[in-house]
Amino acid sequence: MTGDFVSRTLSFSHDREQVTIAAEDALTDARLTGRPLIVLGEAGSGKTELLRHWSCGSITTARQLANGWQPGQGRRFVDGLDEAAGLKDGDALDRVLGALSAQRSADFVLACRVADWQSASAKETIKSWTGVDPVELTIEPLGRAEIVAFLRSRAGFDPAAAEEFVEHYAQRNLNEWLGNPQTLKMLAEVTRDGSRPETTGTLSSLY
Repeated sequence: MTGDFVSRTLSFSHDREQVTIAAEDALTDARLTGRPLIVLGEAGSGKTELLRHWSCGSITTARQLANGWQPGQGRRFVDGLDEAAGLKDGDALDRVLGALSAQRSADFVLACRVADWQSASAKETIKSWTGVDPVELTIEPLGRAEIVAFLRSRAGFDPAAAEEFVEHYAQRNLNEWLGNPQTLKMLAEVTRDGSRPETTGTLSSLY
C-alpha cells in the first residue's frame, strides 16, 4: 500500500444495515473476503487512488480488459468501468468478467462512477458469473480530519493554515465542497493566488 494515502471511509450494506469501515481494513474484513468488491464514488472522489493504494499501483482499466488485455494473477483491481463502451447495455461488464475469468474466481475489485452503475442488473450479472453476491463499497466524502490530512500532505499546508482553510468554508456552510478530493485540491490551488470562491457559481467557473 502507498505511504502517502489519505485515509478514507467506505460504507456498505451488511445484514440489512449500513456500516462504515476504514479503507485500510476493507480487504481483510471477514464480511468482505471472498466476494467481488465494487468501489463506487462520484467523479473526483478518489476511486483510482484507492485502487492504487490497495494494489500498490498494480491496476488495469476496464477498457483494457474489454479490448483483450490479459490481467495478472492474484486479486485483480480494475478501474474505470464507467469509461468502458457498452456498460449501460451490460456488454462491457460481461467482457470484463470474461477477461477476469470470473467464473473461476471472485477475487477482484471493480471501480465505477456511481452515476453509471446499474446496480440491480450489474450485481445480478456478477453473481451469475461468480456464484457470489458482490458488495458495493461507497467512498464517503472526506471528513474534517481527512481534509486536514489531505491539505497537509498534498497541498503543503501547515497545520494552522489547514485548520483555518477548513473553518473558512465551514462558517459559510460550504463543507460539502471539501469532501471531494478533486474539488478540495482545486480550492487549495486557487487559495494560493489569494482567491476563495464563496458561491457555487464562482466554484463552477473554475472547472
